[in-house]
Amino acid sequence: MQSFQGAVGDAEKGIFFTTGYFTDNARDAARRPGCKPIELIDGDRLIELLEKHEFGLLPARTYAIDYNLMSNYGKDPKKAVHVALNKDLQGMPRNRRPSQS
Repeated sequence: MQSFQGAVGDAEKGIFFTTGYFTDNARDAARRPGCKPIELIDGDRLIELLEKHEFGLLPARTYAIDYNLMSNYGKDPKKAVHVALNKDLQGMPRNRRPSQS
């Protein structure tokens, strides 16, 4: 952070981006009295800004694990997947089913 503050030069302030998070020490250094102010933008804030300005983001479809479903089959997620696939395949003609390896 000290190197960055030194590189700010004649600017009013510096802006430091990260896709991660800043430590408390980095936050303290960015507010050090007598130094150029540094605005810290962490990954969460960066995403907020990109969304707000509709810049550089593409819509994406995401999936989440249904832990309630998985818990119905104990601690074996493979069993849950096997049961779900078998239910899916029940209505499919045998010649259209994916091969099992």
